[in-house]
Amino acid sequence: MITPSPVEEVTTAEQPTEQPTEAPVDKPAIKPEKATKPADKTPDKPKTDPVKEEVKKEEAPKTATPVVKEPEVVKEKVEVKISAESFKFSSGEMKIDGTSTLHAWEMVASSFSAEAMVLLNASNELSSIESLTLTLPVKNLKHKDNKLNENAWETLKADQHKNIVFKLSKATITPQQGNAYQVKATGSLTISGVTREISLDAACRVGDNKSLTFTGTKVIKMTDHGVKPPSFMLGAMKTGDNVTLNFKVVMSR
Repeated sequence: MITPSPVEEVTTAEQPTEQPTEAPVDKPAIKPEKATKPADKTPDKPKTDPVKEEVKKEEAPKTATPVVKEPEVVKEKVEVKISAESFKFSSGEMKIDGTSTLHAWEMVASSFSAEAMVLLNASNELSSIESLTLTLPVKNLKHKDNKLNENAWETLKADQHKNIVFKLSKATITPQQGNAYQVKATGSLTISGVTREISLDAACRVGDNKSLTFTGTKVIKMTDHGVKPPSFMLGAMKTGDNVTLNFKVVMSR
């Protein structure tokens, strides 16, 4: 047995024990990374079919230019009201035809008064007759025979009731051809102080100068107004109860 020398022991004690090492493994070579550009914030546009894109452009609605609305102006409707106008007697004639046991007779008046409120529209058409008053002085009714006049005036009580008066209460107007109208009038007729409601038909024509011409006929029963038919020649001539009033009245503004 060989005894090691002290020097060898010291050397052996100071050297660390070597660990077994694994055989080196070849690692793939790592290529250095290239510096990358900062990412673009705008995303890539998707690829589109140029044909479809053209169709879309054609189909795409055009963007309408916004219309700025002006404040709406509220227009007030202005109603033009046409007021009735005053018409007065211009000319005319009142004629009373009667019968008797001997012959027919008549009394005529060409002087009397008439006042009316009439509405004509912008086209000069008769719209309404709001009021109408005819006043006939009894002693303006005359015959060529003065004796007949005196008897008639006395019968009609002309001294107590000087006027025969008609006052319109309602008028219905029916247009005819041209500027002609049919008027159905209702009103009160006062004779010898006795008033009765009557109705009568009259034709009306509107002139170019806006004059009004009324014509018509009305049968009146004298006893309805308390009038006794007069007699003449000591009763040899007696008049009938019915008399016919024929009238023509022209009125203007």
